Amino acid sequence: MQHEIDVLPKGPLSEEETQALRAILRDYRNIRWLRRLTFKILLAIGATGTAIAALKDHIVQLFR
Repeated sequence: MQHEIDVLPKGPLSEEETQALRAILRDYRNIRWLRRLTFKILLAIGATGTAIAALKDHIVQLFR
């Protein structure tokens, strides 16, 4: 027993449907790119914070 809903039209797609699918795929690629970029930025911030925490004694001595 399947509960799948077939929303895609049968046969060739019209120009409007093709443009809509292209827009969906473009948005999906943009979201994936933004997610990867956000992850890399958070990783860089975390690594910087970790380095500062690990070297805080040395950093404090530099400013004395």
